[in-house]
Order: sequence, then structure tokens, then C-alpha cells
Amino acid sequence: MALLTGMRLGEWSSVLLPELGIDPAQLCRPREGVTFRLGACAKNQRPREVHVPRAALDSTATYLSMERGHVVDAAQAGLAKRRADLFIVKPVQHERGALRGVLDGATVSRRITDMPPRLRRITVMDTGDRLEPMGVFIGTGGWMPHPSTWDKIRWRAWERMRKHADHPAAAPLPTLPWLFHDLRHTFALRLLLFLMRKAVADAADLPMTTLTDHIARNPLLEVQRRLGHANPASTYIYLRYLTDPMAEVDEAFREWTDRDASYAEIGQTLFTAVGVADAPQR
Repeated sequence: MALLTGMRLGEWSSVLLPELGIDPAQLCRPREGVTFRLGACAKNQRPREVHVPRAALDSTATYLSMERGHVVDAAQAGLAKRRADLFIVKPVQHERGALRGVLDGATVSRRITDMPPRLRRITVMDTGDRLEPMGVFIGTGGWMPHPSTWDKIRWRAWERMRKHADHPAAAPLPTLPWLFHDLRHTFALRLLLFLMRKAVADAADLPMTTLTDHIARNPLLEVQRRLGHANPASTYIYLRYLTDPMAEVDEAFREWTDRDASYAEIGQTLFTAVGVADAPQR
């Protein structure tokens, strides 16, 4: 989920089942990828659209049908005991994007996009058979894990990776333990590289002729939108990982430094290359 969406830890860890198009009563996932609007859980509450591809839904479905079910079963007694403190919602209507239920003794309706993490953590649905937590990722007691819990999960994963690091099929480990935010960086780099290559290929078939064309196909702007960066400068940082600018400088000026030429000769060469020397003199 983190790797294939580019969401931050505080964003993907608080996603609710309906946002992925999953019915909490049946836990059936959609056949294709889904897109939902991130709002109150986004950094600085800056809204944006998030796309969850089918591959991420497939992995989530495995977790829902296996590990998560056992955790929910074990949490029933504790959830029932704290029922008065929970937001007990009625069956979900996905297309409306809202949850209606009882909170603090009153019947209320809440837009899912506007629900902060603290409310999502106590949101459950009474299916008739049990109380089903609405969060996709849950831990002991049926609650969404705190950041410190996710950190422990990350460290345990790192230890498992180190244990099998000598296996012939194992990938080389980084020098330092990975962070969840590294998955967001990986998403950004892969998407940026793909979009840049696609832009080059598209330009060969359909050259951009207007400013609108340039903006619409600008890979950096698309990555900025997907990541929710307020400042384009935050997105530009990723460019440094795609190329070696110093090597490009050497290559760009290699012809000038390989031969003994004056500034006038270099200028004449450049003008000829772009057709200026053959242009009418004014």
C-alpha cells in the first residue's frame, strides 16, 4: 500500500475499508484499482486524489482474508466492552462517501474524507455477528496501530531481512535500516522516471506546441500532484537521483575542451549548428 500509492505513513495507516471500495461486512475487494480523496489525514490537511492500483488491493486482500480476521476475532470481547466509546456505524453506502451511526449517544453522519485519525481509530461497524473495525490495518484490540507500533513492525522486518541476507536470492541490504518514508521516495522516483520516458516518446510522435501541452505532460507536475507537495521545489529534489549532473556537464563541454579553440570559433560552430550562419543578415 505504501510503495504503490506514495502515501505517507500517517495517511496509508489510517485508510478505511470503504475508501478502498471494500464492504466491511463481506471484505470483498473491487476487481480494479480505486481512487479516493485524501483529506483530514493528509499532511497539513491538504486534499488530493490517491490511486490504489490493483496490485496493492491484491496484497491487501490476502491480509484481510488471513491475518486480519484472526486479530478481529480476538478483539471482540474488548470492543464490546468499550462499545459506548466507539463510533458504531450502519452498513456502508460507498457511493455516498459518508458514514452514519451512533457517536457519544447521538446519531451523526460524517464524510469519510473529513474524518481525522482519532475518529477513524474508534470507528466500527456492527454487522450483526460482530463489531468490524473500519480501519484496513489494525493491531491488538482492534485498534489502528500507533506510529510507535509501526516502528516496531519495521524493526522486526529489518531483523528478518538481516537474518536472510546471506541467501543467494536475497537482494543487497542498504547500509542503514529502511524507513517507511523510503517507500514514498521509491514511488516518486519510479513514477518520475516512467513519466519522463513517456514524455520523450510522446514528444517524438506529437511535439508539444503550446504552453498548455507542456504543462499537461510535465512529469514533475504530475508527481507533485500525486505526492501532495505544496512547493514544487520539494518534487524537484528527486531529479538529483535520476541523473548525474556533473557527468552531463563534462559531456556537454567535452568538445570545447578537447581542442584548442577560441571563443569566436566556438561561437561560430554553435551558430552554424543551429542554422544561424545561413540566416539572412539584418
